[in-house]
Amino acid sequence: MKMKSFLLITMVVFLLGSTNKASGQKPKDAFPTKPITLIVLTSPGGGWDTACRVVAEYWKQYLPNKVPIVIRNISGGEQLIGPTTMYNSPPDGYTVGTVSSGAVGPVIAGVTKFDIKKFEWIGILSDDYYITAASLKSGFKDLNDLKNAKKQILIATPGFATADAQGALLMKEKMGLNLKMVPHEGSSPGILAAIRGDVDLVSAPITSMRKAVIDAQDLVPLWTSAPKRLKKLPNVPTLDELGYPEVAKMFVLNRFVGSPPGTIPERMEILRRTFRSVLENPKYQTKVRDEWDAEINYKTGLEITRMIEDKLNLLQPHEKLIKEGWGKK
Repeated sequence: MKMKSFLLITMVVFLLGSTNKASGQKPKDAFPTKPITLIVLTSPGGGWDTACRVVAEYWKQYLPNKVPIVIRNISGGEQLIGPTTMYNSPPDGYTVGTVSSGAVGPVIAGVTKFDIKKFEWIGILSDDYYITAASLKSGFKDLNDLKNAKKQILIATPGFATADAQGALLMKEKMGLNLKMVPHEGSSPGILAAIRGDVDLVSAPITSMRKAVIDAQDLVPLWTSAPKRLKKLPNVPTLDELGYPEVAKMFVLNRFVGSPPGTIPERMEILRRTFRSVLENPKYQTKVRDEWDAEINYKTGLEITRMIEDKLNLLQPHEKLIKEGWGKK
């Protein structure tokens, strides 16, 4: 009797297991079952933090189980500490983070503690384009004025981990401008220096330049790195129009989102698919384009890797100068 009971229970268990497999049922605790941490590479406030908090609210709406996304600000080290922390986190899908396209400079300098090509890329928060503007005191009105300048042109730049400085390197080489970079602690101090006339030029994201260029007209806009002319600056040409697409590529702040190397493929698929849903959300698109003066970028993980390789190739000829900027030989 006991033997019959045992055989009956065994058959029931076997049949139940077979039924689940055949129907493709998944466990109820399928990923994600707990909050996901999103590491922001800056302190609270500012463009990066604002963008991440907005994305977090939209993203959780599309994630299975609608788990919350917890913001963790890890700033410092020229925006490298946050990405390094994310890089070394468990590859279980529960930690994602931000990486700036400006990180290619530190990569070339050899100061990063991560391999930028090994991140598992999820997508791009937004693409922020740049305006290059001249001080009113400089007398510069367009590119020809700069090319015909009889003096060295001073341009304000933040650290070498920024598109501002890396773009200035290409402006000097590709556009044939006699530039001298003058270091400043961020975009805002550089803009103020140009308004005062301490420097001749400044390049900064449109969001940072809006007040000085569009609202107050304290600076003279020379060109933008956007793919087409800005509605608010219809008479200002793009770098593509001027014939410098390579320089335009460098003057773009790509706000990358990734996860640690080796993150479980099935979970990466969920993260990428749901993040894409955020980018396709009309309300999110309006916020990016109208409030942030930025653009949506639908690049896939593989395409992001290629973007980074292109930027590395553009900057490689300047390796010596970049290393000197980081105190490396």
